[in-house]
Amino acid sequence: MSVTYTFKITLLETAPSENGLEHVVKTIHWKLFGTDGTNTAEVMGSVNVELPDPESFIDFMNLAESDVISWVEAKLQALDELDSIKQTLDSMLAQIDNPPITRPPLPWL
Repeated sequence: MSVTYTFKITLLETAPSENGLEHVVKTIHWKLFGTDGTNTAEVMGSVNVELPDPESFIDFMNLAESDVISWVEAKLQALDELDSIKQTLDSMLAQIDNPPITRPPLPWL
């Protein structure tokens, strides 16, 4: 089963100003979707980010979702959590097609 993973940023929490920078992203809330082509599963989470280098700071209004996703992926990899999250999605997808517990209709009804 080949799974495709896609991040979606759901919310950014910012500090109004910090170290002379404005609207500094502090917390990123995200969802990661996994799809096997038929079924989709999702997990959500958040990561805190460190104060950016003023030289590479991107103004809030110029942020692209791809910029923020790269920060999330880097943070999750640094925490050694990204592979585990993907394995969780893989397991969720496997259980959709082959659930460990089912609820069949009662045979006497």
